[in-house]
Amino acid sequence: MAGPELTRQQADAELARLDAERAAISAALVELDSHPGNRVLDAAGPRGETLRRWGTAKAALASLHEQFDAYRQALDQAHELRSRREFGALTELLHGESIELSHTAVPLQRRSLTGPSAVVERVGFGTVVDRMNAAFTQVSAVVADAEAKWSLIVGRLDAAQEQVRRAQALAGPLRLPETDRSLAAELAGLDADVSTLRDRLASDPLSVPDSAGELFAPRASAIVDRLSAIAAVRDGFVERLAAARAGLDQLRAAEADAKKTRDTVLVKIAESALPPITDRSAALLTRLDGLAALGESGSWRQLADELPEFEREAASTIEQVLTERDAIGSLLSRRDELRGRLDAYRAKAAGIGHSEDRELERLFDTAHELLWTAPCDLAAATRALARFQQAVSAKEGAGRG
Repeated sequence: MAGPELTRQQADAELARLDAERAAISAALVELDSHPGNRVLDAAGPRGETLRRWGTAKAALASLHEQFDAYRQALDQAHELRSRREFGALTELLHGESIELSHTAVPLQRRSLTGPSAVVERVGFGTVVDRMNAAFTQVSAVVADAEAKWSLIVGRLDAAQEQVRRAQALAGPLRLPETDRSLAAELAGLDADVSTLRDRLASDPLSVPDSAGELFAPRASAIVDRLSAIAAVRDGFVERLAAARAGLDQLRAAEADAKKTRDTVLVKIAESALPPITDRSAALLTRLDGLAALGESGSWRQLADELPEFEREAASTIEQVLTERDAIGSLLSRRDELRGRLDAYRAKAAGIGHSEDRELERLFDTAHELLWTAPCDLAAATRALARFQQAVSAKEGAGRG
């Protein structure tokens, strides 16, 4: 006998534990059999790495079910012995090697006269559970890996395929194979890559690396963005061409205004080191005429590259010319500001009772002559005004004292 005979209480406790264990194993097997990874692997018609791993795992799964059947039969037998109160036989069944896992016939040529005709493997409840656990771990790892690969990669493929369809819809009206063979080839290549990976995932999912397809959606999005830009240029070309010509008209007006301001400053402000105003509108107009010709010939891909660049450069040039004009004009503004301050301090001098002060009159006349003489020496005028301001402030301070 395998140890002391179990008491009724011990037998009931042992059977209750085994019943709970059987329920847990049964639930785990049901979950394993219904796992989405099983459907992925069964639908694959596997090849390569998947065939190797899934073949081994399926054999382990079949063995796992056979072991569980033997386990259940032995446990059912144990309950029958308990119902008959055969505690000795029950003890032997529960604690001995009573579960038959295999019964293999020995070929005649390998037998002896007194040897067995078959090899029977018997194990105890604990051993069979350990073996089922090992098989379950092996099978569940393969099943979970297949499902994880499928979920991860299919999501990427679906996202990329959606973008590919968008790109194809944009490419049709643009007559892409005729107008841009390289972009058409890129789109076709991406479509083929997506299909190839989908086929591989369907037949050999376990061989697909986790990183597979990561770049498909970004590649597709980039193509969609380029095609969208080409379509936008084509659809809005007339309006954008008109806006560009209007912008060049504005540039020419700004250049003329800047030249006029510069000429005025050179006459009215002494020692003005001003660079000449260059004519930038003519070169831009030549480029714009070239872009118009590209539109007439339907070269939308080239226009999609060149027109936005032209628009940015034209806008930047207009801003530069206006900045130059304002910088040049600021010299006149500075002179006018000094004139206003001179008049304000003269009024201040009169307000404190020094309108007839000869010293202040002399300082005023000096500053006034500098500011109202063309060309005006701004540096000298600024210094003369400062002397006048200081003198007025001194008179004001003395009056308060």
